[in-house]
Amino acid sequence: MFRKDVGTYVRQYEFLSQLFDYENPWLEKLAIYLKLLAPQLTGGEKQTPIDLAAVTIDYLGHHQQAEQNGTLTAGVQLQPAKDAGTGTVKDPEMVALEEVIAKINDLFSGDHPDSSVRNVVTHITDRLEESETLQEQAKTNTLAQFSASPDIDNVFTDAVIGAMDSSADLSTQILNNRDLSQKLLGEILPSIYRRLNSGS
Repeated sequence: MFRKDVGTYVRQYEFLSQLFDYENPWLEKLAIYLKLLAPQLTGGEKQTPIDLAAVTIDYLGHHQQAEQNGTLTAGVQLQPAKDAGTGTVKDPEMVALEEVIAKINDLFSGDHPDSSVRNVVTHITDRLEESETLQEQAKTNTLAQFSASPDIDNVFTDAVIGAMDSSADLSTQILNNRDLSQKLLGEILPSIYRRLNSGS
């Protein structure tokens, strides 16, 4: 949250100070200090570099974005920036879930709201975490070994079938599309492994 507020202050001050002379050296000093401090702030976790050398693009999705008219009209008062510093800290697990949903949603055919995809993904994730077999394997194996377990496919299939009550179409697509099911598993297994392993 502090990192976000630092970035917000620096960006707003650099923009507004070009339009208005605050006549306050302290604000300028604070902006310079925070700008130098920002790169030193980390999330508290060691960032592991990701090797993308072997990554290939399987598909490319194009989505039309909304267009905005940037013409300014004379006499219209601009609204002040008043939301700076009002953000809240987000649960990392919820952020990860939203990222999974965003990646997986494009793979489904048909028009499905995010809430439907969220229900299915959450149901499958919960069922995998409740599996005693997977719980034991997560505690005694690395993520790579855990992901290669032959038991995962059985538990995953049972979980997808169980989710059919909430969304039959999405569940059917997962069961019938091996590429889709593998991509979904690849997205959710790391977080499942971390939660199961943290309980040991």
